[in-house]
Amino acid sequence: MDFLSRTPLGQLSVDAPENGMELVQGRLLKHGMASLALDDETGRRSFGFADDPPENLHTLREDDIVEMMLVAQDGQWRITQVMVLTPSQVEGERRELWRKRFEAQGDRWRRVLWARQRINQAVRSWFYGQGFLELETPVLVPSPGCETHLHAFPTRWEGPGDSFNQNFYLPTSPEFHMKRALVLGYEKIFQLARAFRNGELSRLHQPEFVMLEWYRAYEDYQTIMQDVEAMVWETAQSLNVFEVEDQGRRCRLEPPWPRMSVAELFATKLQIDLDSARTADDLRAQARAHGYDYLKDGEPFEDSFFRLFINELEFDLGVERPIILYDYPVELAALSRRKSGAPRYCERFEVYISGVELANAYSELTGVAEQQRRYREYQKRRLEEYGEPYPEDRGLIDAMKYGMPPAAGIALGLDRLIMLLLGAQSVDEVIAFPHKKPVARSKRRP
Repeated sequence: MDFLSRTPLGQLSVDAPENGMELVQGRLLKHGMASLALDDETGRRSFGFADDPPENLHTLREDDIVEMMLVAQDGQWRITQVMVLTPSQVEGERRELWRKRFEAQGDRWRRVLWARQRINQAVRSWFYGQGFLELETPVLVPSPGCETHLHAFPTRWEGPGDSFNQNFYLPTSPEFHMKRALVLGYEKIFQLARAFRNGELSRLHQPEFVMLEWYRAYEDYQTIMQDVEAMVWETAQSLNVFEVEDQGRRCRLEPPWPRMSVAELFATKLQIDLDSARTADDLRAQARAHGYDYLKDGEPFEDSFFRLFINELEFDLGVERPIILYDYPVELAALSRRKSGAPRYCERFEVYISGVELANAYSELTGVAEQQRRYREYQKRRLEEYGEPYPEDRGLIDAMKYGMPPAAGIALGLDRLIMLLLGAQSVDEVIAFPHKKPVARSKRRP
């Protein structure tokens, strides 16, 4: 948290000038005959009285919103007047609950949110400097995506007087509308988008989060690799942060970052040859031959792959230096295009820093027939596993029929990047209002 300790929050210094007066407002935290403790956005501070305590001192209550007139006296700020602006009206358990909530914010959390704003500014500044257009795409979408294991939040649009209704979803990513923008001629676009995924909650997951997504027309994933290195490094430099640490593992951020193919990673770490693992059975046979006997018979190639990846590889990726892991087997292509000259693989990469998956990128698929084939394949699998396929985005299909230029794009978890840059232990710590698992209420006796 070194950066946070250096982040100023306010203008009122602890040491007062020889002469001067200041008016401050905030919440009264402690109430005494010799001093009052105030909390405002500059922090939590106590002030003594300039002379005798104000006559209305007995009317003040802790948790009231107050205004204090301060005067410089003997090099310190002292109170001359205090007035209640808004009295606190909660009592008992509710008062204690709100006091705990207020205390939980504290000076450190405010510093986190100021730092978050600074990071957002640095990110936007990088994209503006590269000539990107910032988009704002819809949060009501006809299809939330096509990945089998991502779960969306459904919602419904009802017309005035029940004149019409239409089913929508909250987007798991802004991808589909960003691609429509590419079709419409916008060649360099980015977005800090609110995204939503149901069924996810961990130190790295929230049901709603900020996705930084950008696309370049007429480029491939090699250019996006250069983008993500440069953007992360320049953002970190704006904070004077040159390395990050997560779960005790340090990682230096300066580019260029090491790059490794997925096939090389599997061969080196697991002794598995992905070139010859053309089916799920092939992959499981090789894995079991080297002692990885926990894979499930009958599961798709993708599931066996990720079971190995998560259990054996992911935690150690991006230690000491960030790593760009590229060229995934075609079974994991999603909406990326096949690699030219190596059709066993697709032009997809992921970025890892200190074991944290930060970003996922493609050279984008532009063929409509192949996109529809893959979509139907993923939805068939989704129907088999979850009984709930998602509708195809007809607007995207129509746009792609009109013609989408060759392009590359990336989705980066902005909350995760902020977590790493600020040295937080979870994304909860860098979000103003993180969602928490509900606490079961005890049943009251009648």
